[in-house]
Amino acid sequence: MSGNTQAGRPEGMAAVGQAASDLKTSATQAASDLKKSATQAASDVADAATDAASTVGDQIAALRKQVEELYADRQKYIAQAMDTAEGYASRVADTAQVQYEAVSERVRERPAQSILIAAAVGYILARILGR
Repeated sequence: MSGNTQAGRPEGMAAVGQAASDLKTSATQAASDLKKSATQAASDVADAATDAASTVGDQIAALRKQVEELYADRQKYIAQAMDTAEGYASRVADTAQVQYEAVSERVRERPAQSILIAAAVGYILARILGR
């Protein structure tokens, strides 16, 4: 039996050596697969980051364009408001001029009545403001 043990040893050593070789090959393959997966994951993350940055850049450009359009619209509306206000001011000035001329004409036609009216208005204002 001891001869069988001796004969079995080289066979057992070969099996252990084969198992070790298989284990080494499997470990090398697993490491290679892991490295490929990690490289692919890093590439995917880089692509996602690039896409996100591109999307953010596009959104910023779109917002900038909207702000510029709103600013241009605001300028247009301000110009319209200024034109409208100038029109109202012109009409008020014209109306005031017409009324001034009418009052001046009335004073020239009836100076005594104008003086009495002015004195009465002055007296009433003095009494109101005096209290």
